[in-house]
Amino acid sequence: MKGQAATEFLMTYGWALLVVLIAISALAYFGVMSPSKFLPEKCMLSPGYQCVDYIITTNSSKMIVKNGAGENILVTNLKIGECEGNFSTQIDNGKQEEFSLTDCNNGIKDSSFRGDISITYINVISNFTKEITGEVVTKIN
Repeated sequence: MKGQAATEFLMTYGWALLVVLIAISALAYFGVMSPSKFLPEKCMLSPGYQCVDYIITTNSSKMIVKNGAGENILVTNLKIGECEGNFSTQIDNGKQEEFSLTDCNNGIKDSSFRGDISITYINVISNFTKEITGEVVTKIN
C-alpha cells in the first residue's frame, strides 16, 4: 500500500512540474522573459570621454560626445555597431559635439540594440591618431 501511495504522489507532482516547465518554456519562447527587456540602457566610452546623449533609430544613429581628456581632438571616424561615418570635427577640451550617422541598418523598431562604439581621432597637438572605444545598449526608436 505504501508503494502505491508513493507512486501516486510522484505521478501527481510529476505532472504538475511538467505543466510548470511547459508554461515557463512558452513564456521564454514568446519573449516575455527576454533578459534584454530588463537590461538598463547605457552608453559608455573610454575614460576622459562622455556619451552625453544618444538615440538609435532603425536607419540612423546620433550621439553627443563630450571631451574631458585634457586635450583638443579632431574626430575623423565614428562607428556605432555596423553604422560608420567619416568626419572632420574638432572637439576642444571640455566641449561637446553631436555626430549623426545615416543609412544605417540597426534593426527593428522597439527591439534592443547593442553595439560597439569606435571613435578615431587625431590629437591636435601631437598629430597622433588614436581611438576611443565603448558600448551602447538601448532600445531602437
